[in-house]
Amino acid sequence: MTLNGTTYAQGTATPDAGKNKNNITLPVGAQLTVNLPRSGQLTPTASGSGDAFIYGATLSSQSFAVAGLSTSELADDTNIVYGSMTRDALAALNFGFMNSKLGNDGSLWYSSIPTDAPFGAARSPDDGFYNPWAALVYNNSDAYGFAFSDRTHPSPLIKLGVGPDVPAGAVETLRITILPDSWLDAPKIKVNTTTNALTWDAVPLPSGYTLTGYTLNFLDPPGIAPVTIAAGQTSYSLASLAPGVQYSVALALVGTRDTKPITSTSSAIQFVTAGTAPVNAGTHPFQVTLSYDPPGGLLGPFTATAGGEALDYKPATRQWQQGAVNATLHGNTGVNIYPVTISNSIDGVIFDTNLAVTFDSGGNVTTSGCFGGSVNKAGAGAGTILTLLLNDYVPLKIFSPVLSAITNYADWKGPYPGLLGSAPTDDTDGDRISNLLEYFHGSHPEEQSIELSPVAGSSIGSVVMSYGRSKTIQDVTEVVKWSTDLVTWHSDGVAFDIDEDMGGYVQRTARVSLAGDTKLFMRLEVTYEP
Repeated sequence: MTLNGTTYAQGTATPDAGKNKNNITLPVGAQLTVNLPRSGQLTPTASGSGDAFIYGATLSSQSFAVAGLSTSELADDTNIVYGSMTRDALAALNFGFMNSKLGNDGSLWYSSIPTDAPFGAARSPDDGFYNPWAALVYNNSDAYGFAFSDRTHPSPLIKLGVGPDVPAGAVETLRITILPDSWLDAPKIKVNTTTNALTWDAVPLPSGYTLTGYTLNFLDPPGIAPVTIAAGQTSYSLASLAPGVQYSVALALVGTRDTKPITSTSSAIQFVTAGTAPVNAGTHPFQVTLSYDPPGGLLGPFTATAGGEALDYKPATRQWQQGAVNATLHGNTGVNIYPVTISNSIDGVIFDTNLAVTFDSGGNVTTSGCFGGSVNKAGAGAGTILTLLLNDYVPLKIFSPVLSAITNYADWKGPYPGLLGSAPTDDTDGDRISNLLEYFHGSHPEEQSIELSPVAGSSIGSVVMSYGRSKTIQDVTEVVKWSTDLVTWHSDGVAFDIDEDMGGYVQRTARVSLAGDTKLFMRLEVTYEP
């Protein structure tokens, strides 16, 4: 991919000859052009302005073009490798990766730096591009989807009040300039779950725009046709909605810009209708189980339902079932919708989605799906078992990271059902990091990750080891040791850099001086002291 005359590699994401899911032939070695100028024509076919995509990273024929593919082909399927490359390139601009000390290999941009502070970590303070204010503002931006996010803790890599051009004790001021808006904004919708009425404020139109109407799409449950709404309306009543069911809808403006058709991005909202969902009914039986571990940030105990049937959590299998077996649900020929909920006593419903199951006349499941998750199918006919996988599903209640009070290991593991009956030395999630080390690092004991584990490196005259240490732990001790033969280990001579505050944890760096060509090994020892 070429951007402003510089070639950027994307790891192994090079498309091969063949067809994607929409039968678009992917040319080998095609030139990908990313649209950044405010005006101008993309080569060879697409046109539009790319300034808004630096943060939104919207993948469309307006944001990139591929030699050999038409605008209509890109509009049909932007979820191809070229779209992924464009997304990463646009995000890299926001993160400060391009032409940084990480080089031009995209495989390094998203794997070699702290995720809590990409801008500050990517730029060298003296490379002419590093800006401490950019390292601060990036925390409130989400380069992959939205203009702002809730990652509001300051970057630990912001260094203010230092440097030859900053007098000692100087007060520095951040000024943010909001440029005039020249894009068609999405309407911000609200919903009344008692009357099932949507409302929104009229969207101010920039010069040159004309509103012709709105398009309302149902994201969940599936199978509901889109609705066209007249330009003069700012409300719409949703009819024939089932009680106690989650619905997700998205509203977009449709209009013209300088007489050319244009559609805004969609404003989506997720809500649950009033009332109680009916218990499943019908002549076609099937079985269902739920695979989902509640996040550690929310307190239990948790309860779950599927199609009105209560499910119980089974620590041995880390799944939700009914009693000792899978829950049995029923449906009729055609499409059937089964609400699925996860709740706790404090927050109420924290997860709410729908299982959609289609039966043929013989009672066989022909299709199945779950909004925000996936479904595995086993068996046929009355013996069909559907397993809902919700491990990556976004909850209804999302909170900014808040530092918890100091805790001990026993209380820490309480919110994780999978740790019930486990020992500190066990590895619940199978990532080769014990439960005790997950507690020490501040990582999730039921999600595989080695991001905060010790990483060794070297600098001039020393060997270094960096690792994360949670701010909320109290009943452990840590010791960094070194050895030249992996037999005898020493704790003397270990020096620590100043800890870097990363929000919920600190990044610690230990170093040991190295003389000549001596081999030196380092390790971290953590001891549990209940």
